[in-house]
Amino acid sequence: MRRILCGTALVALFGSASHAAIETRAWSCVARIEIEGDSIEGLVEFPIEPEVFDGAREDLADLRIIDDEVAEAGYVIRAAEGKRTRVPLEVELYNRTFVPGQEASVTADFGAMVLKNHIEVDTPGVAFLRKVLIEGSDDGAEWKRIRDDAFLFRIGGGTSQVFEKRAIDLPGTDHRYLRITVRRGEDDPEKIEISGVFAFRIVEEPAETADVPLSMGEPARDPEERITEIPIDLRFRNLPLREIALDVSDANFFRRLRILGRQDATRILTRRVEDGPPEEERVEVPWIAVAEGAIYRFLAAGEEEASLRIDLAGARYRHLLLRIEDRDDPPLHVTGAHVTRVIRYAAFVAKPERIYRLFFGNVEAARPSYDIAHFADRLRAAGVRRARLAEIGDNPEFAAPERIIPWSERHKAIMWVALLAGLALLGFIVYRQMRAAAPPGAGPAPGPGED
Repeated sequence: MRRILCGTALVALFGSASHAAIETRAWSCVARIEIEGDSIEGLVEFPIEPEVFDGAREDLADLRIIDDEVAEAGYVIRAAEGKRTRVPLEVELYNRTFVPGQEASVTADFGAMVLKNHIEVDTPGVAFLRKVLIEGSDDGAEWKRIRDDAFLFRIGGGTSQVFEKRAIDLPGTDHRYLRITVRRGEDDPEKIEISGVFAFRIVEEPAETADVPLSMGEPARDPEERITEIPIDLRFRNLPLREIALDVSDANFFRRLRILGRQDATRILTRRVEDGPPEEERVEVPWIAVAEGAIYRFLAAGEEEASLRIDLAGARYRHLLLRIEDRDDPPLHVTGAHVTRVIRYAAFVAKPERIYRLFFGNVEAARPSYDIAHFADRLRAAGVRRARLAEIGDNPEFAAPERIIPWSERHKAIMWVALLAGLALLGFIVYRQMRAAAPPGAGPAPGPGED
């Protein structure tokens, strides 16, 4: 896949049509907008493709939608981020028990049958791995097993960062009572306890995402830092990244993971040289921290608890570097990686019988402001026609702006003559002022060796 030669968490709002003609030669890239259905007036929406993110400015402020009469159409951008609502539930704890050397349990009473799908369990300890059993009941007498494959853990402390898991997802259940039993871990003291239980109903509207094509480099082990580094190339710049998921074939592990990012592997530094052409040097681009967390898999008696995903929080780098802490363990067998991005859409009002193109790739373009930003949601409620981008490539009309050489560089000789003339004039003025300031009858200042 070739990269087009062109040249946020923040979503820019743009919108409505303008009848002023626009000079399209200043934009380096163009794509045709193919609209589905009949050619009638109404709101049209299309997904922004990776090639556009790669060729446009990071904030997408240089996007322009132009029709076949060279009139600009306003647009609005939306990100299909999804939404997650977390509703806390009232709960009363009673019947706390423990069996020395085995387990601790507590019963949670919700007061009525209420839907819940997420709980968090606080259990003290410095470092532990504890299995959890969740049971439900409508009357507090007859219990049904809900989950028996969950784990809680806390790892780290002292000089290292603490990673812990206290959350447990449940299949949606409306039992009035939950009984939570935490089993003693291998290195735990004889008595463990449950200090708190918090319950929630989580309503999630999933984000619209797309897989990002990538190539994963060979892992490289650093024996001194005791880490393994894995480079990943996402092929396009500025994609709004959502998360990365790893394929790991190992059975039981817990590893800290840092993710770094950068747009390019190298860049060219230009140094100005006096009385000579500028010098260019290619240097490596430093990595920037993107995210950190932990990946793990615990297997016990045929039951598994695993987390192999890291949130990328909208990072926009083409190149990622995974740094997995091995410490004294052998490197993990990472067999693959999957990265997703949040889909962004551009919407505009299309007129009948018009042909539209999207222009992008203009670092000098000002951020536009359109009326459609104020009524796009109402138009969307009335119906949206789908469209897609086609024939994404270089703008054949593009005329790159010429580099303006400063007048001082084009006329260095004149600058030197003017400088010397200025110095001579300044010397003459100083001499005249000194003569004027001398007392009447005073002769010239004595020269060297004169009394």
